[in-house]
Amino acid sequence: LHDEAERWGNFAQLAAEYETILAAAQQNRWAALVRSCPLPEPVAEQVLSSDAFGPMCAELRRMEANGYQPEGELPRLVAARSLGNAADPAAVLHHRVAVFTDRAKPAQRRQEQRYICGLIPEASGPMAEDMRVALDQRADRMRERAEAIVRRAVAQSAPWLAALGSRPADPAAAARWQQAAYRDRWNITSPEPLGTDQPSAIQKADAARVHALAVQVSQRRQTPATAAPMPLAQSGPAL
Repeated sequence: LHDEAERWGNFAQLAAEYETILAAAQQNRWAALVRSCPLPEPVAEQVLSSDAFGPMCAELRRMEANGYQPEGELPRLVAARSLGNAADPAAVLHHRVAVFTDRAKPAQRRQEQRYICGLIPEASGPMAEDMRVALDQRADRMRERAEAIVRRAVAQSAPWLAALGSRPADPAAAARWQQAAYRDRWNITSPEPLGTDQPSAIQKADAARVHALAVQVSQRRQTPATAAPMPLAQSGPAL
């Protein structure tokens, strides 16, 4: 029973369910956005039928979770350069969106970053109510799972928690939840908080966000009490 509960209740499984439901819930939104872009109709239809359309939508979700507006940015990215005779225009747009999200400056953000436990882009925009309910349920379960892992790690004096100190308050607590979720999502068993290797681009991006908050927590602990507090990379609501 324990093994079965771990199999269906771990962060990786819940995240996969969340992302699958979210992709279905937002499919019409992204299709409408593509059709609103300055693209010839045949090219727009080619984008929508491409195998790269799904990954492109995932990048649009990441763009939005980072605080930018896909409805404003995608048309601009389409118009910036001609697609020429691209065999797969969706793959080209997927690359453009990914590069924009990786390189965009914080000053361009229209809203706060919104990730569940710092890892999973949070659902936003219009969608069917049953989809919204299903997503909210899984988001709550992911947060509960991260908290449970932290409680277990504290009880066992797990070495991966040591760098964040003993006080589970505010940013330190947020960093603990993120590290717990990251380890559970990617099956990390190393005493190092983020393991020793990130073989995929998605895992590298997850590790970078989690590491950034952990570094800021460490810097806060070393800052004199009279110094101004440093801003957090991940906002409270994203957890």
